[in-house]
Amino acid sequence: MVACTTAFHRKKFKPKRLKKEPSFTALPAEVQDDTLAMAALIRMADGLDYSQSQISALGQAQRSSQVIEIPVTGLYAGEDAARAQEKADLWHHLFDVQLRFLVEGEPVIWVQPQAALPKKKLKAPGVLPDDPMSEAGRKVLRFHFERMLDHEPGTRLGEDIEELHDMRVATRRMRSAFRVFSPYFDPDVLKPFLKGLKRTGGALGSVRDLDVFMEKAQRYLDGLPEEEQSSLDPLLANWLEQREAARAQMLKYLDGKKYQQFVRDFGAFLLTEGAGALPVPADKPLPHRVCHVVPTLIYDRYQVVRGYETVIEGAPIETLHALRIDCKRLRYSLEFFREVLGPEAEHVIREVVIIQDHLGNLHDADVACGLLVGFLAGWARAEQRERINVSGVTSYLVAKQNELRVLIESFPEAWQHFDRPEVRRKLALAVSVL
Repeated sequence: MVACTTAFHRKKFKPKRLKKEPSFTALPAEVQDDTLAMAALIRMADGLDYSQSQISALGQAQRSSQVIEIPVTGLYAGEDAARAQEKADLWHHLFDVQLRFLVEGEPVIWVQPQAALPKKKLKAPGVLPDDPMSEAGRKVLRFHFERMLDHEPGTRLGEDIEELHDMRVATRRMRSAFRVFSPYFDPDVLKPFLKGLKRTGGALGSVRDLDVFMEKAQRYLDGLPEEEQSSLDPLLANWLEQREAARAQMLKYLDGKKYQQFVRDFGAFLLTEGAGALPVPADKPLPHRVCHVVPTLIYDRYQVVRGYETVIEGAPIETLHALRIDCKRLRYSLEFFREVLGPEAEHVIREVVIIQDHLGNLHDADVACGLLVGFLAGWARAEQRERINVSGVTSYLVAKQNELRVLIESFPEAWQHFDRPEVRRKLALAVSVL
């Protein structure tokens, strides 16, 4: 059935294909009608995202005995609705009820565009030195917004945890981009988009955090003797239950009106040059282009990170967590503008990633310790605690505490590697081209 829907998804539908398509003629007669109905829906669904913008939306359908009228809205509604209308040919072959896609209340007609190729996915934001910071921000946000949408299907499917990871990273990068570019936009315009990003990141983060903890726990188990492989079963069962609940909430959010509205509105904003940008006074020498702003911007973030060098020895874990966040902001700023920086920027980014990974592992170990302590405290309060053997969980807590201690003790050495003259020289050369 899948092969058949794929076959009828391509090219213009002609009734004679029903007798010649091998994947269809091989099907049992009792499933042929269902298969063709699915193929008809898939053809129209494909047409509704012909622009590949993923921002066209369907309004409330109106049905009479002979016609179903479906409003389509969005920046590319005309293009997408017209393509869906053309690809309704199989539906109209199968059913007496006609489908009619409307844009602003009017039926649409498909006209083959001059350039019929779908829009290519961006390989880089395309930031230029002379770009106004507002338009550079739009490019960066659009790049990561597309990445977020690219990974949404895999996140929904849930078969590869990296899809969820990548979708969440895209939301984090966009939130970091807002910190960089928001001074160049009307705050009232950006406010609903930032709110939507926070909601989306929160929905994804609850599931992703548990994925990380479960993955690291499994890695710990893989290093134990075979007879101890089940020692964390009570913990993993508890985390899996929490994850399933968090995933259900995540899917509910992704299917909800707030997320769909956010995707449509934010997508339209990112495709509209100049939207929300603050005006630049013509009579004042206001630095507003990438080449004007970025050198200071990057050094501002670097000086924040370097300022920790006086407190690294014996720093409390809260300080190290704050440093992790500031390292992430430095890294993202370098990545946002890597196209206009010198080639030395790649070296600096790698160095920041190394220190950030160390701090990230430290943070994960600290959070995991807290979760394990909470699990054991809950077990101690449970009325039927004697039925569960938690000795393996206790051993895992000791292992995570030891891991945390090693990461804290080894961090000053990792910091010295980062905070060396070569890194500063590479950073200066990377910025100097502007």
